[in-house]
Amino acid sequence: MNEENLLEMAKEYNHVFEKLVSAPDDISLSLQHVFMKTRDEIDKIKTVVLYILNRCGGTQDFVSLAKKMYLAQRKYLALYGRPIFNDKFYARDSGPVPAFTYKALYVEALKDTDSSEIVEFNKSFSVSVKENTRSVSSSCLPDMDELAVEEVEVLDMIMKESEGMSHKDGAWMIARERMKADPMDGRMSFVSIARAGGANKAVLEYLRDSLNFEYWCKV
Repeated sequence: MNEENLLEMAKEYNHVFEKLVSAPDDISLSLQHVFMKTRDEIDKIKTVVLYILNRCGGTQDFVSLAKKMYLAQRKYLALYGRPIFNDKFYARDSGPVPAFTYKALYVEALKDTDSSEIVEFNKSFSVSVKENTRSVSSSCLPDMDELAVEEVEVLDMIMKESEGMSHKDGAWMIARERMKADPMDGRMSFVSIARAGGANKAVLEYLRDSLNFEYWCKV
């Protein structure tokens, strides 16, 4: 498969993916087709969600959970030029939303799904709805072997400071502005998020180089 075909395939995945996140009630595509995440990536996302929930008493409404996930990702990207976990954020009205986590815990959790990845992921959580608010509770403890010392430090920092922090930042506003022209274009890049978190020039360059390297390795 040549580079042109690969780029066309990437555009197709992006189109389907954006439609999925923008219209969560109209989902008929499998997780494998849209997200293409590895088991290690899914396990890391699960560990981060479990860590946040257990540090917050075991339960969070989804909006609060998404905010803490985003703030931790933003801080870590700004400090180290790499993400804690590989979940793409999209700019929704409530703020940045992690797409895989959203699909698993907000869209699929309360209905039957044919995705083995979602089923396995959701075994670690329970989801409840009360007065139109969806809450997520942990069913187990996080696997701390999945988290580096620096990642735990950033997560703990966010747990203490998130109440006074805004997640509707420059990266979110840029994506929302793009959506005026194309409602499907709500993607928030890692570089944009890192910049919103105050990353310096060296960190941004390191992040760009890392992302380019990963892309060409996959090609």
